[in-house]
Amino acid sequence: MKMEKEADQRFERSLLQGLLVFFLIVIGVSTYLHYFAPGILRVPREMNLPRFLWPFPPAGEPGTYFLGFLCGYHCLRKRGLWQLLLFLSGSFLITGIQENIWILGGRFGLTPPTYYFSNMGILWFLEIPASVCVGWFIFAYSCVYVAEVLFGPKRRFLCAFIGAFMAMNIDLYMDPLTSHPLNHSWTWLMQDTFCIFSIPLTNFLGWFGLIFIFALLWKKTGDWGRTQGYRRATWKFFLWIPVLDLVLYALLYLSWLYIINPLLGGINLTVGGV
Repeated sequence: MKMEKEADQRFERSLLQGLLVFFLIVIGVSTYLHYFAPGILRVPREMNLPRFLWPFPPAGEPGTYFLGFLCGYHCLRKRGLWQLLLFLSGSFLITGIQENIWILGGRFGLTPPTYYFSNMGILWFLEIPASVCVGWFIFAYSCVYVAEVLFGPKRRFLCAFIGAFMAMNIDLYMDPLTSHPLNHSWTWLMQDTFCIFSIPLTNFLGWFGLIFIFALLWKKTGDWGRTQGYRRATWKFFLWIPVLDLVLYALLYLSWLYIINPLLGGINLTVGGV
């Protein structure tokens, strides 16, 4: 038992180092491409000056990283370093994969045009701001934890469902505010689809589905770690994340293409033009 615990601790440290190197490289290369080689990813240009030349970063970005630090510290104290690394890195991967598929798929003609971020961050993870991934971690972790406090950590399915529903409702408020022309954090390109406050319904369904699936997988991985060791459990976690991510993406795309758009296309449930 002692040897297994020491092996888990060594793997935990190796995982921390590996993830730091991986994300530093990906974010560094993505940020460079976004500003200095925009033609490679066909980055839309709307500003007269690149955002890294602005005297101040977008107002919400430092606050997002600070809240991410607080949530990370809480997770570290409650769950330990290993599960914190899984949740935080998984937030980047599951958000990054999903949103980059939507953005780049539409940009390169693989899917209908969707959206793109314009004024929301300095550092980039491919074509989404790194702060968006941190924000997803904040919403997902805090909402799932609150659900655990309310209903008990053993009721995993219910906690994942309630946590995802709470996060979706926060997003229902945040997205119309941040994408409004006054803030212009991102631009929607989807036309003639069913919208709530000018945001496509698929966006909110995606938030709910991603957090619900992720919360269940994260909790299940904790069980694998205790019975199979951290190394094997981590490999299973990172194997299942992209698989479930792509399945959810396919379901959302098919529902948008064959159900939402044909039946409700062009309807926008809005108040005051928001």
